[in-house]
Amino acid sequence: MRALVINLARSRERMHFQSSQLEGLGIEFERLEAIDAKQLDRETYEKNAYYWERPLRDTEVACCLSHATAWKHVQQLKEPCLILEDDALLCSQTKEILEALEKQTQYDCISLETRGRKKVVSKEKEPLTDVFKISKLIQDKSGAAAYVLFPSGAEILLEKLRTQGAGLADALITTTYHWKHGQIEPAAAIQLDCCHLYGIECPLETQTHIHHKDKPKAKDPLRFYWRRFVSQLSIAFRKLSFLKTTESIQIKPYHIKNFEARKTIALVINDLKGNGAERVVITLASGFRKSGHQAHIVCFKRVIELEIPETVPVHIFSAKRFRWIPRAIRGIIIAPWFDYFVKQKIGTPDLVLSNLMPSDRLLAHSKLPNVHFVIHNNTRDEISKYFPEKKQSELAIRKKLYSKKPCVCVSQGVENDLRLLLERDSNKPITTIYNPVDVKQITQAAEESVDDIVPNAILHVGKFNVAKRQDRLIRAYAAIDCNYPLVFLGIGPLLQKTKD
Repeated sequence: MRALVINLARSRERMHFQSSQLEGLGIEFERLEAIDAKQLDRETYEKNAYYWERPLRDTEVACCLSHATAWKHVQQLKEPCLILEDDALLCSQTKEILEALEKQTQYDCISLETRGRKKVVSKEKEPLTDVFKISKLIQDKSGAAAYVLFPSGAEILLEKLRTQGAGLADALITTTYHWKHGQIEPAAAIQLDCCHLYGIECPLETQTHIHHKDKPKAKDPLRFYWRRFVSQLSIAFRKLSFLKTTESIQIKPYHIKNFEARKTIALVINDLKGNGAERVVITLASGFRKSGHQAHIVCFKRVIELEIPETVPVHIFSAKRFRWIPRAIRGIIIAPWFDYFVKQKIGTPDLVLSNLMPSDRLLAHSKLPNVHFVIHNNTRDEISKYFPEKKQSELAIRKKLYSKKPCVCVSQGVENDLRLLLERDSNKPITTIYNPVDVKQITQAAEESVDDIVPNAILHVGKFNVAKRQDRLIRAYAAIDCNYPLVFLGIGPLLQKTKD
């Protein structure tokens, strides 16, 4: 299900927030330009301002007509859409909710939001997902920041607008009684101006475009008083008629942590060859994205051998042009350029995860906030294998390097090794967080049938390098009487030597 975002042309910051949020949640969206009250001609205003319970502000007319544009869009698409005002904050499970709602056929409109005011909903709830339910929404008071509108609902609202005239956008929705209206419980959305009600840190400071003007004076107040009286009487009768089967409650938002501001995370690595650390970076970035955060991969080389999810953007900061700089000072010189590149591409990140040595050497000098080194290997063993002739100097370089930033180790063994290397020279935190595993992807891959599979084989999967020691396995296999074939799966610098 796609989202339709109502956004003023001059509200670029809000659209940037909404784009980042929806991309992070993996929700397809389309921007609908809102009607700007500053450009609303007098004739259009006069034509629409006097049908509600009081004269409408020009901003309120513009808001109503902007929502009507979204309703027409749903009518034309002939499919349900999530209609969003550009200051709606969504919970991290919104995509799951939308996928479940696509199967619904008995509703015309479903509200996802809460605004700190009581709603009259049915006591009986219909399960939607493992966490969320739908109740029948009998009487709401306000809120049109996040709702799913079905084509049938769009027809009803457009007909109401045509026959009864414009009003407050949320009032047109909440006072439509001859349709099937639902409410998501717990709420999956709030407006940014309600963040303080629930102790949520507001990710973007906003100011309403609607209420900054005084209400227009009515030339014929009795007419409007009568409309107000009839409207309130209708609400009272509706509440009484559903008294036995409903409850008046404040709909609470889903867990506060799922509404907290989305974080921007940069995962930095040399390239995306088909190796373990590179796969971990992709899995981690995908997991961050599924949790609603903005995760970006930044590489130094355009070498991509692994499949990248469409939702994970990859940026290439070409380090080739800096190779003429001596390695000892290269990171110091390049770091400001790299920081500027990251800020231009993704903004200032909340977290930066540096993976493997080429990246670590540069990121040690970065001024970006919350840079962490992710240590994938036993550092001392790695140096002994790859730098046997320069072991002591390389150990000194790593010791100085990893003392500059906090370190995250992928296993307790890696952490123990790093602590022995650093001894007490680092006051930066060191912790162990095991590599993420995409269980669903592994399960799906295991169920696939491969045509060239060797049956009843001893299978070794890994990169052909010094650390994996395929030579030992080959010698051990040759020393025993084994009827099962030995099969190697992988690539790497020692592939040809292993074949020979």
